[in-house]
Amino acid sequence: MGAMSTWILGLDLRPTSQGALEVAAWLGTHLPDDEERRFIAMHVVDDATMRRALRAEDYEQVLAEANARATEVVRTHLGEEVEVQVVEGPHPEEQLAAAADAHGAEGLIIGRQAWRGQERLVALGRVARRLVRALPRPVWIAPPDLRRDEIGDGPILVAVDVDDDSLAALAEAVSLGERVGRQVQVVHVVELPEPWGEPYAKLPRLLQEARDQIFAERRPEVVAWLAKAGHDRLHLHLEEGPMVAQICAVADACDAALIVAGSRHLSLLQRLFHSSVGTALASASRRPVVLVPPAPAKT
Repeated sequence: MGAMSTWILGLDLRPTSQGALEVAAWLGTHLPDDEERRFIAMHVVDDATMRRALRAEDYEQVLAEANARATEVVRTHLGEEVEVQVVEGPHPEEQLAAAADAHGAEGLIIGRQAWRGQERLVALGRVARRLVRALPRPVWIAPPDLRRDEIGDGPILVAVDVDDDSLAALAEAVSLGERVGRQVQVVHVVELPEPWGEPYAKLPRLLQEARDQIFAERRPEVVAWLAKAGHDRLHLHLEEGPMVAQICAVADACDAALIVAGSRHLSLLQRLFHSSVGTALASASRRPVVLVPPAPAKT
């Protein structure tokens, strides 16, 4: 047998967990036959809140019913071999991260709140947002209404910038592609500066020349970055426009199975001033998104 891979599946017993269950099922059937895989489905009960609200015997009944429901849901989607754990604690994201650390998990698989195509003020949900902010391991985020037979037949698409924060995402995408038998393609989006807006519409020739110059300079820069990482043979999509929209458009065009992206580990304060492409992707994509933490800094 090959090496063992462990995956933690966050389960909240609501319909928003269905997509995560389906992604876990897809992954389980696409990993190599000689690779042992272990899926641990975890549901976290907020014990402090429930104990204050319920009598002791009622709390124990709620806990037993949660265990039965979690087991039923997991067995329906993933079969008998998946471990089911109902644990108690006030912060589900901490419990999931601790389990991932304790088991040396390769990734965490969770669902988001917003269905595909649905615009919601809060798309990810509290636990997903906190996990994305901390990213203890690669975090897979699935739309709640995604079925495994709707996962694309195309490549794994990895969104990169030409910096070190993207290296871990690139390596993760290549590793996944080799293991699940999918080609890996790269997308890099150039967000052009403000002069391409409406006030400058009467200067098309000058703007086109400037745009062409930017692209002429950017492509070899990205290719050189990929070459330095040892992956210059990967197909590169160089696009312009709003970053998240263009990444999703490329994913749709090539029917990508997954979108992989890196994270800059922005704090809550930093997120007030800087957008997180990974979080926006996970909120908007019709496909599973894998967010990868940056590699540890070398000392």
